[in-house]
Parts: sequence; C-alpha cells; structure tokens
Amino acid sequence: MLLQIAHDNAHKGPLLAGYYIISVYPAITPMIYSWSAGNTAGETKKKVTTAILYVGQCAGNVLGPNLYTTAEAPLYRRGLLSNLALFCVLIGLTGANAAYLFYLNKQHEKRRVAVGKSAKIVDQSMQAVQAVSDAKEDQPQQAADDNAWKDLTDWQNEDFVYVF
Repeated sequence: MLLQIAHDNAHKGPLLAGYYIISVYPAITPMIYSWSAGNTAGETKKKVTTAILYVGQCAGNVLGPNLYTTAEAPLYRRGLLSNLALFCVLIGLTGANAAYLFYLNKQHEKRRVAVGKSAKIVDQSMQAVQAVSDAKEDQPQQAADDNAWKDLTDWQNEDFVYVF
C-alpha cells in the first residue's frame, strides 16, 4: 500500500492503514523467542540459540533504520522494498522451519519405537494430580523412562517433541 498509493492529502487514510499493518510486524518477536525456547532443550544450547536470536535482532535494529534516508523522503522506496522482501523471506523461513520441525518429530517417533516406546507422546503434565497411591506405584518406571530432568539437547532426547 505504501509503495503504490499516492502520497498526498487525499490518501492519508489508506496510507495510515498501510503503516499500521506494517507496525503489527514487531508483535511476532515474542512468538519467535517462545518458539525458539520451546523447540530447544539443553541449558547450553538454549542459551546459545537465545543469544544468537538477540544478536540478530540487535543487528537488524541497527541496520534497519539506515535503509530509510532523508534523501528518499517521503516515499522511502528502498526501505519499503527491503521490508517487503524481508517479510517474504520471513514467511518462507517460517514455512521451512515448520516443515523441518515436522520432519524432526517424525525422526524422534522412529527413535522412540526403536527403543520400545510408543511413537506418540501424550503430555499429561497439565492433567489433574492422581491420588498419592497411584503416583507411588507408577513412579519407579516413570522415573526410569523420564528424560525431562536430564540435561539432554532436543536432538539427543528421543522424548522431545517439537512445537510448530
């Protein structure tokens, strides 16, 4: 919209709407951080991936404003085209990442079956707590099979399920 609509007083409303649409983009930042945290296991790996995301975001925040120069005012064509291109790249990377996480989940299912576990994992962590006697009976086997408290990365832990 900002690239195609004439920048004059008659089109202030549509231009403002286009600006508001672009302004929604930063709202995905918390989603990206939570997606990274939810799909990474192992303390060191989680810290490194979060640091890489943070450094990348900071680099973008430093470089991004340089795409908008006063010489190009009021159209800012180079900046808007760069934003549009990066939005398209982001959509492509999001789709590729979701496909990759789906593939990794299938690989983990195969690994679970190979070690005699069920292919699908049902997360019951949010279910109501069972009676104490029931929990004591299941505890030794559950503790033996539970990888949750081991400091394994998501690639090492066959019980890890990626979220996409």
